[in-house]
Amino acid sequence: MALLLYTGLKKGVKFLSDFRVYFGFGILAVILLFGPTSYNLNSFTDSFGLLMQNFVHMSLYTDPYYKSGMPQGWAIFYWAWYFVLQKGIVPIADILAKSGQGDAIVAIWSQLSFAGIMLVILLVYGYIVMQTLLNGATVKHSDYNL
Repeated sequence: MALLLYTGLKKGVKFLSDFRVYFGFGILAVILLFGPTSYNLNSFTDSFGLLMQNFVHMSLYTDPYYKSGMPQGWAIFYWAWYFVLQKGIVPIADILAKSGQGDAIVAIWSQLSFAGIMLVILLVYGYIVMQTLLNGATVKHSDYNL
């Protein structure tokens, strides 16, 4: 990945992008040829029809009766995503477009606010998640008193 980024946008990243598109179409073709094709197509058609039928209801649903707060929480989550992407991704894409060599990573790193602190937080969080997953995988069924 670092080698692809070092070669620049016109060579390495373009190659990776093209490869991912062709690979995705290849997986789709394999699934359509060797998978349960009629089930997949029927399920897609039914799901798309339900989406078109209930789009307005699903878009404006606020859970007024059960008051679980889930739609409001997800709305806040998506608005937060929007603001984060607006602040972070657009300048990063601009830097990548202007730089042609491997200095893009250094330029992005210098533009991110609190990048060092976030790196430490993400590394600690990743360590905690990994330890939790590894410890959870070692629990035996006999350890539970059912």
